[in-house]
Formats: sequence, C-alpha cells, structure tokens
Amino acid sequence: MKKLLFLSLLFAVLILNSCSSKPFPGFFGLKPGMNIKEFISTAKKNGLYLHSGDSFTVKFCDEFASVSPIFKGDKIKAIDIWFGYKKDPQKARDFIFKLKGCLTKLYGIPISRTISHPNFTVVHYYWKFKDAYVYVGVRIKHFKSYPRILIIRRD
Repeated sequence: MKKLLFLSLLFAVLILNSCSSKPFPGFFGLKPGMNIKEFISTAKKNGLYLHSGDSFTVKFCDEFASVSPIFKGDKIKAIDIWFGYKKDPQKARDFIFKLKGCLTKLYGIPISRTISHPNFTVVHYYWKFKDAYVYVGVRIKHFKSYPRILIIRRD
C-alpha cells in the first residue's frame, strides 16, 4: 500500500513539474507575447476566420468559438476563447469535460481542482507552462453558462 502511494505521488510530481518546465506549444499556433501582426498572420495561416477587428472564429472540440487577443502594450498578454452559451448547467459541465479531453491531447494531463480566478465563475482545470497558464472553466451571465478557455502569459 505504501509503495503504491509513493509511486502515485512520484508520478504526480513528475507530471506537474514536467508541464511547468515546458514552453507553451500554442493554440492553433497562437501564443501570448506575439504582436498583432504576428497574431493575425498566424491565425489566417492556421485556418481561423476573421470575424471582427482582431477576433477570429475557430471550430475546436466540435463547436465554434470566438478567439480574441488581450493586449498589454503592443504584445498579447492573453488569448480569450469563448464558446456558445449553454442554458442547462449539466450541458455546460459535459462540454467542459469534453474540452478537457481535447486539451489533454494537446497539452497533457491538467491540474484538476476548482480554483478561483477573477475572469471565471468556476475554473475546473488548468495547465501550467514555463511561459503561460491555460485555464478552462465557465463564466455565468444572466443564467447562461459560457464555457471558456483563457491562455495568459506568465511574467
């Protein structure tokens, strides 16, 4: 029993440390720290559809999402990805679980615990990289749940 506990703790430490020491691989090639010209050219090159100003639409995990950069100076500080609202909270939870599966294929195993973040009502999962954090959660507005991914540059 002690050996199993030790091995599971060792595995957890190795996973968490390996994820936080790797650089962020990007979301459709998009990364915080890019300037607006790099962001737009990368988005167009990778098949995202410009829909207004510097916001794009992408189909990810079988649903359409709006991808918007958030600037700090001339560089992108964060990338905000919003999905369509879900009136039923259970459908929102099911979609968050589906998002976790899609993002796990890209970034590996997430840290799964509910944490507080000022831009979310609830954060369900997050990934910690050397240069970025990736949060997956829900924002509730007017009794509608909006699944959301937020990628923030680590300073």
